[in-house]
Amino acid sequence: MARPRGDIEQRLLAKARKCFLAHGFGGTSLRQVAREAGTSVGMIHYYYRTKEELFQAVVETTYERTLSDLERALAPDAPFGERLARLYAKLSNLSDEERETVRMVVREAMTSQNVLQALLERSLRGHIPLLLRLVADGQREGKVRADLSPPVVMACIMGIGVLPTFMRRAGTQHIGPSLAKSKLPAPFKAMAKAAVSSLPSEADMAGILGAIALSAFRA
Repeated sequence: MARPRGDIEQRLLAKARKCFLAHGFGGTSLRQVAREAGTSVGMIHYYYRTKEELFQAVVETTYERTLSDLERALAPDAPFGERLARLYAKLSNLSDEERETVRMVVREAMTSQNVLQALLERSLRGHIPLLLRLVADGQREGKVRADLSPPVVMACIMGIGVLPTFMRRAGTQHIGPSLAKSKLPAPFKAMAKAAVSSLPSEADMAGILGAIALSAFRA
């Protein structure tokens, strides 16, 4: 069990998150984080030996909650199809903090080998075993072809779910409001507004993605 964090450490993590989101891992210095948090670099080193450790701790504060939700969604208390739908429901309902963390992680993993390695090691102790167990159970139930590689199926399951859910959120929360303020001709605005309003609900999106995945991997 992780140790409880004190007020100073929580403030450090909050300010470090703000800096990493705004400037990236490479563009953020420990001195900058210390200044934002109203403390010293020495105090940061009291908790974290390196900037990499600080970044990992920032990610972990969100990942712990996400992982807890995934453990419930993927618990082996239901058939494969229902658990798959619960996974996509979770992906459709990621909080803004979780989505920001995903974007931050993807950005930094593409530019830092050390960060990528640390994130992969954490994933192997986190959501990856949960997803591999889901696939193995699907193969035992005859819902997923037994000749398919579990890691490949796992990657496809996530690929099917991640991009559409992010696009749906972008359409409803960003594109729609932007259209209302745009100077596009009225007919184009009307068509775009109709397209955004026709996007499926989060619950419907989870069901659609689940059906697609079941069809793709059917035994």
